[in-house]
Amino acid sequence: MAGQTWSNYTTFVASTPTLDFFGTAGSNGYGSRLAQLRYTTGGFSLAAEDPQAQLAENIDGSVPEDDLLPDNDDAMSSMPALSLRYEDSMGDFSYSIAGIARQLKYDTGSEKDTEMGYGAFAAGAYHAGPVTLRAIVNASEGANSYLYLSGDYFNGADAYVDTNGKLQTLSGVGGAVGLSYQVSPQYSLNASHGYTDVDLGDTTVGGNAGRKNKNTFLNLVWTPNERLMYGIEYGYFETELADGREEDASRVMVAAQYSF
Repeated sequence: MAGQTWSNYTTFVASTPTLDFFGTAGSNGYGSRLAQLRYTTGGFSLAAEDPQAQLAENIDGSVPEDDLLPDNDDAMSSMPALSLRYEDSMGDFSYSIAGIARQLKYDTGSEKDTEMGYGAFAAGAYHAGPVTLRAIVNASEGANSYLYLSGDYFNGADAYVDTNGKLQTLSGVGGAVGLSYQVSPQYSLNASHGYTDVDLGDTTVGGNAGRKNKNTFLNLVWTPNERLMYGIEYGYFETELADGREEDASRVMVAAQYSF
């Protein structure tokens, strides 16, 4: 396949249904569509993808005011991200494992450096009659762009540039668990909880580094027919920043969807 589709470094095996469009933190790798070349045989798929990279902010006061450290405008890549995934099922058990390797690079014209980043996840789902259990674990080193919902908006920073001009990779971990119960052919209950944690790396680093995100969802979905869906959902969100600040929020939402 050549074109744009869901990243090869993602899976829907561990995605518990939510009304929230983004869903549960840590429940995926890179949860969006990317331009790529992909070869699939059986359960194996190998892809060369449009690489994603994000440098953290550097806010070290010892740097002269007229000396600007590199930022995301200086981030670049000269090779695609390479990902390998195997996804299959055995009876009531479905699973997916994947790994990714990608280049981190910056060039300001006067300074430049390059490093490699890596990530891996393992996900599974078990169907037991009306109950479905799902879980996923993620780990990355310099590949937090592929750790789902690990940043302040979407995914977290991969690396920062120290005061010597060297790239320093940031590590991240994440995971999610979920449970779905099919109460009847028309009603289903879903609960999920997710967690991501991107390392601080250094006290001079800001932005999308040193952040912990958590979210929890509980919803009831009513599908009176195959085209119509109604739902109500409670969501709880919590984040902790590198300086120790914590914020949380709760939300109740309702949704209706008609599929043409």
